[in-house]
Amino acid sequence: MKIDIREILEERDGALQAKSAAHWLRDAVEEPVPEPEPEETTEYVEAQVEPEPEPEIEPEPIVQSEPEVEEEPAEEPEPQVEREPEPEPEVEEDPAEEPEPAVEPEPEPEMGEESPIDDVIEIPTETATVELEPETEPVVAKAETKGSYLGVFALIVVTIALIGATVYITSMVPRTINATIDGEKMTIESKKHIIEKALEEAGIDYCDEDMISLAAEGFVVDGMELELIHAKDYTITADGETLDYKSLEDTVGAALKEEGIEIGKLDIVTPAVDKELKDGAKVVVQRVVKKKETRTEKIKFKTEVVYVDTLKEGKRETVTEGKDGEAQVTYEVTYTDGKETKKKQLEKKVTKKAVTEVVNEGTAVAFEGKMYRKKLTVKAYSYTGGGRTAMGTRARVGEIAVDPRVIPLGTKVYIPGIGERRAEDTGGNIKGNTIDIYMNSVGACRRWGRRTITIYIE
Repeated sequence: MKIDIREILEERDGALQAKSAAHWLRDAVEEPVPEPEPEETTEYVEAQVEPEPEPEIEPEPIVQSEPEVEEEPAEEPEPQVEREPEPEPEVEEDPAEEPEPAVEPEPEPEMGEESPIDDVIEIPTETATVELEPETEPVVAKAETKGSYLGVFALIVVTIALIGATVYITSMVPRTINATIDGEKMTIESKKHIIEKALEEAGIDYCDEDMISLAAEGFVVDGMELELIHAKDYTITADGETLDYKSLEDTVGAALKEEGIEIGKLDIVTPAVDKELKDGAKVVVQRVVKKKETRTEKIKFKTEVVYVDTLKEGKRETVTEGKDGEAQVTYEVTYTDGKETKKKQLEKKVTKKAVTEVVNEGTAVAFEGKMYRKKLTVKAYSYTGGGRTAMGTRARVGEIAVDPRVIPLGTKVYIPGIGERRAEDTGGNIKGNTIDIYMNSVGACRRWGRRTITIYIE
């Protein structure tokens, strides 16, 4: 660092003498420098500092301590200034952050007065420089840091080389994987380093839904144990749509729960929720809802037919016209997937009664020039042996046994091929449209046998 004293003195308008300038120089320099021995000749001292450019230091105003007691120059002791360890000038210093303490300037001595440091040093009018010892410690620190970086870099290079050599050597040796695939044990040999690549090389596919005991991104270790269980593929049809799923669950119910499909108490699941979930299964969920509904319904009128012999066979006439009624009926209605599949009547209240329709139907027929009330198709049997009839008459030729509910007792009938007969008797086996004709002999009965005939009722 070079300080031109002459320029500084010129800036101060030459108001100070050389001895006063020496006092100002000692206060202006950041590092206190030992004052040189007074000599007769001019001495130039060069200060060797680091080659880095230093910011120019603006000179501070010349200050001089106010002498309280005048001392003789010969008795003033030489100031001993100890050098601070390794002071480095700050390259950039923000004066706003660390303001320097304000120093009040000391009164300048008048021209006739002597300064206390008049005999300490004589400053020539030429430029004076101060020589400082070079600082070497930061250079040593940089050298040590550079050496540590080189050591770390060398360690990284060696580590990478070892890893590369290990990978190359291990890639030449196949490794064995003891695998269990869907419960079946098998051995896989591969030179691949990653489990996923080894499985792919062996032709074993898997997906995210499958269960694999080790991470697929992990390294292959010789003799390692690995288990892989493939998820089952199945479909679910529910709520109007069919979707494909994969699952590791064992039952249908667990698979539905896994997919977040809720099953109501009345819902129908096929296969049932407790059944085994098989690969390729088609699960159908039917939503079942029961509702209580009250409906207004018609009551259909009934038709009553009255057979009358006043009308010829095939003719009908309405006696009373029928009318429908109404009723409020309460049902428990079952809906399956939105369609009504079942209903159960809980209550019925008739609000309007139905009127029964009455119809007369003619039965009168004409046979061989005579009118009969009706004709009737019956099964005809025969019997013999005498005795008494149900009406108390003697059993004989000319009477028949009938079912009184069909042919009232005492009714005359005409049997084609036999002639007129009268219903007087009954029998345990004579039910419905059945008659039993009395014959004179067993032979006649055998010849008649059992026949289906049409008879005419008077």
